[in-house]
Amino acid sequence: MRACILAGGQGTRLRPLTCDVPKPLVPFFHQPVIAWGLEHLAGHGFTHVTATLQYRAADVQRALGDGKRYGVSMTYALEEKPLGTAGGVRAACMGNETLLVYPGDAICDMDLSAALAFHRQRGAAATLLLQRVPAPQSYGVVVCDSTGRVQRFIEKPDAARTLSDAANTGIYLLEPEVLKLIPAGRPYDFARDLFPRMLEEGWKVYGFEAGGYWCDIGDIDTYRAAHRDVLSGTTMFKIPGKRQGDIWLGEGAQVDAGAVISGPVWIGANARVYDGAYLGPYATIGEGSIIESWAHIIDSVLGNNVKAGEGAGIEGAILAKDTCIGKDARVLPGTAIGCGAMVEEGAELMEGVRLWPGFTVARGVRVTHGASTCDRQRPAFGDWGVVARLDGQDAFSWGRAHAKAGGRYGVMGEAAAVSSLIAGYVAGGAIVTPMKPAPLGALRYAVRSLGLDGAAWLYQDRLLFLAEDGIEIDEHQERAMEQRHSLQEAAPDTQGSVEQTLDVWPWYLGYLCAMWQWRGNTVHVYGTGPLTDAACEVLSRAQVRVERHYPLDTQADWAAEGIGFAFGEGGIRFIDEQGKVYGGAQSEGIRTLLAFERGARQVFVPPGWTFLAENLAPYYEARVKRCRPGVAQWQRRTLAAEGGNTAVGVMDDPLQAMVAVLKWMQATGKTMQELCAHIPKIYRYEQVVTCPKDRLAHALGRIATVSPGAVGEEGLRCSDARGRVVLLGSREAPIIRIIAEGWQAEAAEEMAMDWQNQLESALRPDH
Repeated sequence: MRACILAGGQGTRLRPLTCDVPKPLVPFFHQPVIAWGLEHLAGHGFTHVTATLQYRAADVQRALGDGKRYGVSMTYALEEKPLGTAGGVRAACMGNETLLVYPGDAICDMDLSAALAFHRQRGAAATLLLQRVPAPQSYGVVVCDSTGRVQRFIEKPDAARTLSDAANTGIYLLEPEVLKLIPAGRPYDFARDLFPRMLEEGWKVYGFEAGGYWCDIGDIDTYRAAHRDVLSGTTMFKIPGKRQGDIWLGEGAQVDAGAVISGPVWIGANARVYDGAYLGPYATIGEGSIIESWAHIIDSVLGNNVKAGEGAGIEGAILAKDTCIGKDARVLPGTAIGCGAMVEEGAELMEGVRLWPGFTVARGVRVTHGASTCDRQRPAFGDWGVVARLDGQDAFSWGRAHAKAGGRYGVMGEAAAVSSLIAGYVAGGAIVTPMKPAPLGALRYAVRSLGLDGAAWLYQDRLLFLAEDGIEIDEHQERAMEQRHSLQEAAPDTQGSVEQTLDVWPWYLGYLCAMWQWRGNTVHVYGTGPLTDAACEVLSRAQVRVERHYPLDTQADWAAEGIGFAFGEGGIRFIDEQGKVYGGAQSEGIRTLLAFERGARQVFVPPGWTFLAENLAPYYEARVKRCRPGVAQWQRRTLAAEGGNTAVGVMDDPLQAMVAVLKWMQATGKTMQELCAHIPKIYRYEQVVTCPKDRLAHALGRIATVSPGAVGEEGLRCSDARGRVVLLGSREAPIIRIIAEGWQAEAAEEMAMDWQNQLESALRPDH
């Protein structure tokens, strides 16, 4: 039977291990990672294997040869340009029989024979092998019905979209007609392009949980974890070497009588462990390595021909081949050291440091920077921007991670870390324009007006990055930035520069007030802080009589003198001529109404936005679509839609929303009360349920399965006669937010409590 193994990856998240070898050739015990996959394929009868190659293709061909030593017959297909996972397979493996697609960087002992039988029994066009995982946010997940037929795909979901814990392993069984759907000669991806298209067109696509072990060797942490799993007996793999209890010795390995070994431990061929050395649990010692007296190695992976000097300490680390750790040197957990590097006597590598190939740490030096922050389960980006109290070094690293050599960027903020952030952009080769503090809307406007490549906005403990359209970077750009931030890559050859500080607020003020003057009564403004200050300045510029108030204790104390606007953490609240306050869901409804009034006919909103938006849309022959959580998605889609420029402004920027109301009143001759009359009274009730991250997908998936009418497009939404409820996870905390809206206050609270009970039931271990 035929198989195609994907072996073109560079493995950037595995650096520095992959600086000198392609990802499939990273060693795993005594042989490359890809060799374990070839043996697995051969064991289930897939003996004709084609490898798709791109990065360092000759190295892979040289290492694997004809494949006979692994029980397969190898052929190779070289991609001259990247074609994506599906495009590369189409170019390499068109034929007339079932094809198995297999990743070249996975350690797996799943039952491929059982998967093939399931595929044939279901008459499937495509079958995806699935594996339950505790943290599905790092994978593409698949939602299936009770027969295994795939209902939807969610690629690397954030917490709010984690409706399943069944991860896509990247192992597929495909019928020949499926490959014909893949366009020739251009990039095309299985998960993002092919499978969603097949679902849309009604093809029979199934998911199968084959059991067994599977680990995607995606980064440093999982690489070390896979070694632990094999040593602990979690897998069915046979560990090479002669076994003595829970110690495995390769041919020619020597362990002196005075050495102390606490298994499980693997010692490769011709390695030498001297008297007094200590090897602790989950240590793997590569072939030809030398562990001198009094050195201690615990829970670490050492490649071939590594030397640990007398008294050296290595714990929780990974050392590539030919590295040397000097006498009494220390290598702490999370560290990864590239090929041929040297740590001299008494030096220390602190937690998370990555040392590049051939680099030398001088005697007695302590290395603290270069720590990886690209944690698979705890991303640096939260629900809104980077969540961090930045020190200078971290701000520098984020600036460099966002910078593109030769690009132009704006930086705005008041925090002390701004200067370091600017220095990071300059180190990344960018041209930086510092900007005086102003509302976020002004920075968005400046990015678009000046044609910048992006910007950064530092506010309190948040660091927000904007793309060239003035909107937050999307999740793909976030992941790329996290990767660059963690890799600490070398700076480009050309340094950037810093331009003169710019005050963009007058520009934005002019934009807001252009060709408009208020001819109505006094406008009341409530609130404290910069946004309220800005609102007063905008109104004064438009010749509005402004009366400013500081918020009182209750809304009942707010004025009945006339129209007004209140600004605070919840954004903007509208106050009509009778002193009635419209906040929360009603404020969102008013802003949606304004977008429709200004010409938008397709509006994208975040999943927690009020369902009044859908109620209003038919009156304008408009559509409302909900996007994945995060500002970037709904803003960018709305911006691309008809009328999007105005819709994004009034829905996202409180200042633009305020101006839009006054312009509408002046243009129509109507009152704010008449505008707000279109917004029915709605009650919102929110509840938060603590949810361990490893139970989140299970809980939401269970509710989606057992609740009639549950919609899992973006978040989990359910409606009944009482109103609507949405369940949203968080990237920042192990919680699920329950947002209930009802026509009666009691109904909203009742719905929230009902769903809280369902969630807590689904989270119990017996479920």
